[in-house]
Amino acid sequence: MSTQGAVSPAGAWYADPTGRHQHRYWNGSSWTSDVADYGRASIDPLEWYAKRMAAKSDAVAGSSRPRDSRWWSTPETGIPAPVPSRPGDRYPPPPSFDDLVTAGDAAVGGVVDATMQAADRVSRGGEGQLESLFTMRDLLTVLGRMDTARSRSELVGFLTRAYPQDETYPGESDYPYTCTVHSYAIDALDECRGGADPAVLSGLLRAAAELTARTGSWDHTADSDLPKLYVLARRFGGRIPLPPELAVKMISNSGGDEGRLGIAYDYKDEIPAWPSGLQCSFWWFYGVQVANARGDAQAMPFFAASLLTNPSPDAAAWGRFPGVARSPGEAKRLARQYPLPDAFRPGPPRRA
Repeated sequence: MSTQGAVSPAGAWYADPTGRHQHRYWNGSSWTSDVADYGRASIDPLEWYAKRMAAKSDAVAGSSRPRDSRWWSTPETGIPAPVPSRPGDRYPPPPSFDDLVTAGDAAVGGVVDATMQAADRVSRGGEGQLESLFTMRDLLTVLGRMDTARSRSELVGFLTRAYPQDETYPGESDYPYTCTVHSYAIDALDECRGGADPAVLSGLLRAAAELTARTGSWDHTADSDLPKLYVLARRFGGRIPLPPELAVKMISNSGGDEGRLGIAYDYKDEIPAWPSGLQCSFWWFYGVQVANARGDAQAMPFFAASLLTNPSPDAAAWGRFPGVARSPGEAKRLARQYPLPDAFRPGPPRRA
């Protein structure tokens, strides 16, 4: 039925009058089963609502209530039509970045769908779809900032999934596309608060194993991603096991970031058993990172430790001690003058 003189609004998306979803599509004469929540389209038939409205009508038969002449309703459902003066859109009104984060688990499904579309480079071709409104990196960041068990689980899924593209990422001729998706997922997990989470930790361990297996032993992708994975594992209550060679590589690529310096504490009890060359390299690279993050003065004990394991005249760490004789005896003296911090002595983990 309709109100005489009113004009039916054009087909568009409007707020769902049933309250079950964010938006429902009005086709110009009736409400449809097409609904959308935070950019995710789905189907929700209206038969249930029609039955409920019919029951209410039977209960209040004979009563009368003034009607607003702007509204239409359809005999199938009895739901008022949208207000014609209220603009609709061909596509559901897009949520903002903050809307998606605030919605939490209610929006996870839509964000994941859109991220999958972007990651697989398959567009649904519709304006207003989340993958056309946000970059893949932004969508993954949304999941990280939601920081719920479900959003973290989805991020782990993106991190451990293989992608079908063989081509490199646009603009980066030597960077595999799969690695780009994984790198974005790692950065998104870094948005989470952390804390013991066995499910996330399991995914990080699997991703680290796949990364090192895919790259053989190391490449430029692992240079940046593996240290991040390692730090994330520590935040989520565990540790990624690495052979000494990769531990040294990871320290050398930690970027002087204060938050990554703690990586070295995990190896303090293992380093004495390493070959002298690896010990020398580890302390040298760690000293460089400490110098970058905290200044040269705090790095001297690590340069001295590097020389103690390799006092040969051509050792790089001698350059940090100008004017001294390059000899094993002088290396021992420097190690006494600049002892390692207590945090690196064998025993239970300590922090400097």
